[in-house]
Amino acid sequence: MSVSWKPAALALTAVLALSACTYQDPAAEPAVTATAVATSAATSSPQPGDDATAEASAAESTSTAAATVSPDTVAPSKTTDLASWDVPVTVDDAVKRASGAAEGTMHQVELGYSDYYRAWTYKVGFQAGSTDTTVVVDAATGDIIANEKDTEDDEDREKAVDITEMSPQDAIAAALKVRSGTVTEWTLEWDDDVQVYTVEVAKGDDSEDVTVQTKSGKANLD
Repeated sequence: MSVSWKPAALALTAVLALSACTYQDPAAEPAVTATAVATSAATSSPQPGDDATAEASAAESTSTAAATVSPDTVAPSKTTDLASWDVPVTVDDAVKRASGAAEGTMHQVELGYSDYYRAWTYKVGFQAGSTDTTVVVDAATGDIIANEKDTEDDEDREKAVDITEMSPQDAIAAALKVRSGTVTEWTLEWDDDVQVYTVEVAKGDDSEDVTVQTKSGKANLD
């Protein structure tokens, strides 16, 4: 008896066709994965305008922070010790600036903290006739922030002070030998025909003046 081969051949052909339909080339899978990775990278990587946006945001944050800084963090506070603070504007510079804004005899120079101006200031006094002028100079910037005039009724003539006879630093050093503490203010003027520095020294809530004669260097509690 002979067996026909045609049914078997047809069955084999069908199996091969089905395998061809469901077959997936392994080499194609990495290409799909690479595409997905590229797409993911494109959506997560910075875009051309991102750097500018980030810089603008950082600048805005910095500007906001600077605007909220307390003045005391960028300039000396009212509790600063004049014995240790290197004043940006020297007394010579302050006098020079003040002399350009007023006329007359310079009879007083003072350095201290002004609650009114909320700054450390030099106050330089001039007398011309019956007019007394006080020029206020910012001790941190050198700016003239006020020019105050007052008319005096008496005819007493003020004597000119000499800032070269003793420096404020030497006067402070002499005062601290008499009384220790924080130096909060000094004034150069004439007192009973003697040129003196009056140095205010604070200790806790208590303040006392020490008078230092510029010629002799002698210091006494006032």
